[in-house]
Amino acid sequence: MRFVTRFSPVGLHFGSLDTRLLQLTGSPRGWTVRAAEVAPAQGATRHSQAATALSTHLKGQILGKDVVLSTSASEAAMTVVPIESAQSDRLVAMLEEAAARAIEDTEGINYRYLPLPRSLQDANERDEYLLLCLGQSEQNRCTNASDALGLRTVGLEISAFPVARALTYGKREDKQAVGVLHLGFDHAFFGIAYQNEMRFLKAMERNGADLLESMHQAAEPLEDVHSAQAMALGFLTEGQGSAEATENEDDSASSAANASTMLAHVCRQAEEERGALMLRALRTQGAALGQEVRACLRHFHARNPGIAVGEVELSGFGAGLPGLCSLLEQTLKIDVELAQPFTKIGIGAPAEVLREQHLWCAPLGLALREEA
Repeated sequence: MRFVTRFSPVGLHFGSLDTRLLQLTGSPRGWTVRAAEVAPAQGATRHSQAATALSTHLKGQILGKDVVLSTSASEAAMTVVPIESAQSDRLVAMLEEAAARAIEDTEGINYRYLPLPRSLQDANERDEYLLLCLGQSEQNRCTNASDALGLRTVGLEISAFPVARALTYGKREDKQAVGVLHLGFDHAFFGIAYQNEMRFLKAMERNGADLLESMHQAAEPLEDVHSAQAMALGFLTEGQGSAEATENEDDSASSAANASTMLAHVCRQAEEERGALMLRALRTQGAALGQEVRACLRHFHARNPGIAVGEVELSGFGAGLPGLCSLLEQTLKIDVELAQPFTKIGIGAPAEVLREQHLWCAPLGLALREEA
């Protein structure tokens, strides 16, 4: 069903660090952002926190009542379930058993599955299914927040799907697939979308927080050393100033100025050394992340012969780390870009949204759901 009105449903994404709301007006020929709101909120109660914060801003901003929701992939379980050909008649039962093992929720479990293409080796032996599970309690928290905002929920997705939708919008007929690497704060996933279908999806070992932590740990020893140097120079400045004040105020001022210059030099040197160590740590982590992605690409190509992945788009909290795109390009040998879906699709948006497009992929994909 396609739009007959000139506004999209509201896209509302409950992320790990914040909740983002987006609505578009116009048409597929020319969308414009009507509403874009961010509500910082973390933890199990982030949904209600966000609803309270957003309710004060939404009056008169949005059109209609329909809202499409998504929740962080960290709340879901993703696993591949192999089903032998001889057990195909037990498909539903086996998927239900796998879902019960993948996630625990006293209120129940919701799951969906996608059949994966067979590899040449498994052509006559088994099928594989990508199983995605979400606890009923998380679904209830999402829909309760929607109700509190006076909106009508018309869909709920795990964030991987709207992110991929935003980054592959308008590429239905493309002959090449698009890789989507999402580096959230506490989770990461790599997906491959081809002609509006998710063909591969896997949770990654490293997330945005891991990358930042490794950079911080690499520079931590330097911080202690240079803090001590700065403190010593501070005492030196004070001592020289007080000792020479009674003798020669000009000499005292000159000594203090020299000490300040030395301090500034030490600080600059510390920042340069700290930056070099942090970039070295990022290169190490980026190379390891690239190897993870390469393994995913090999697996995809084995099961989808003839379909090439032409590019990888980065989204999420960790995607904006300096130099990460270049590091991954060196490892993968294909184009890697920071996600800019508003620019690529041609959607008019406020400057603050355009500055951080890689953080808006999920709500944008939700708003574009009817047009995909």
